[in-house]
Amino acid sequence: MMVRDRRYIDRLSLILGEVERLMDRSVPEQVTDAARLRAAITLLEADQRAEATALIKELSPWAGGISVEYGQL
Repeated sequence: MMVRDRRYIDRLSLILGEVERLMDRSVPEQVTDAARLRAAITLLEADQRAEATALIKELSPWAGGISVEYGQL
């Protein structure tokens, strides 16, 4: 794994923490966003960047808005 990927994983982990902290578990879109972020982190750790990128692109505007605080994904 490259250092750049490790930093990206760290940033995604921060975003996931905020998504999990702020999400309303009764809103399916928000629960799905958290699952996508968890899966993207797992895929990046397994050096499957293309698959992780595809999941990240599917995030809702709600999670995307949280990610702005941590820089562009």
